[in-house]
Amino acid sequence: MTFGIRARLIEGMAKESSKNVGASIPEEDRGRDESRHEGASKNRGKSKDLLSSLEKRLANVKTFVAESKAQVEEITQHVEGLDSDFADMRDDFKSTLNVLSDDLRNELHDLRGMFMSELAKIRGEVEVEISTIHQHMEEIQADVSLAKRVMASGGGNTSNNAPKVDFPKPSSFVGKREARVVDDFLWEMEQYMDGVNIGEDVMKIKTTTRYLKGTAALWWRRRYGDIERGTCNISTWADFI
Repeated sequence: MTFGIRARLIEGMAKESSKNVGASIPEEDRGRDESRHEGASKNRGKSKDLLSSLEKRLANVKTFVAESKAQVEEITQHVEGLDSDFADMRDDFKSTLNVLSDDLRNELHDLRGMFMSELAKIRGEVEVEISTIHQHMEEIQADVSLAKRVMASGGGNTSNNAPKVDFPKPSSFVGKREARVVDDFLWEMEQYMDGVNIGEDVMKIKTTTRYLKGTAALWWRRRYGDIERGTCNISTWADFI
C-alpha cells in the first residue's frame, strides 16, 4: 500500500518536473536565438565593412597596376628610343671613321708620291753634280796633260818669238738628238784639238767629255762607269764617235 502511494507521488513529481523543464527550454532557446540574431547582425555589419575595405583596396591595386603598366610602357618606349639613337650614333661613327680612313689613306698616298718625286729630283741633281765634278777632274787632267805636251814641245821657251794663236773653245753639247747638231759638235771639237796639238785618242776623248753638259754628261757618266766595270770599251776616238 505504502509502496503504491510512493510510486504515485514520484510519478506526479516527475510529471511536474517535466512540465517545468519543458516550459524553461523554449525560453532558453528564445534567448539563444536572440543572441545569435544579434551576433549575426553584427557579423554581417563587420563583413560588409570588410568587403567594402577589400573592394577599396582592390580598386587601389587595380589603379596601381594600371599606372605601373603605363610607366613600364613609357620606360620601354624610352629604352627603344635610346636603342634607336645609339644605333644611329654607331652608324654615324662608322661612316665618319670610314671617311677619315679614306682621307688618311689618300693623304699618305699623296705624301708618298711627293716624297718619291722629291727623292728622284734630288737623285738627278746629285748625279748631275757628280758628273760635273767628274768632268772637272777630267778637265784638270786634260789641262795638266796639255801643259806637259806644250812643255815637252818647247812651248815653254820664252825666247820663242813665234806668234801665239788663240783657238776659240768649242761650245758645250747638252745631248740634243739631232745628227747635224752632233756632227757640228764633233767637227768643232776636232778643229779645236787639232789647233792645240791634241792628237792622241785618249786625250781627244778626255778633252771632248769636258764639253758634255746635261743629258750628254749623264750619258758619259754611265758609259764611264761601264768602262770601269769592264762591260764597255771606248779606247779610241772612233769608238767614242
